[in-house]
Amino acid sequence: MNDRTTTVPPVLDVRDVTVRFAGLTALDAVSLTVEPGTVHAVIGPNGAGKSTCFNVLSGLCRPAAGTVTLGGTELTRLAPHRIAALGVARTFQNIVTTHGTVADNLMLGR
Repeated sequence: MNDRTTTVPPVLDVRDVTVRFAGLTALDAVSLTVEPGTVHAVIGPNGAGKSTCFNVLSGLCRPAAGTVTLGGTELTRLAPHRIAALGVARTFQNIVTTHGTVADNLMLGR
């Protein structure tokens, strides 16, 4: 029998997130749930709101409406560094390099 306590990673829950920029609606009531151990993709054409969605998740952009929670913790109004400390972060595609490994590039977001 294993004495170690296993901690289940929290669920990321996005509910009815709306983001507007000077009258332009970038995200309109977006909802999604990311269960631990699952893989998801966000796809769409330029201007569809993909980057805005990740900016909301990481705290770089505040939604006009809706919530983002990780487990029981509301992320919507936390500072980006507080959200990153909880394990939610992003990286930018323009800093990916060809000099390192895939793991090196993933660590750039940390």
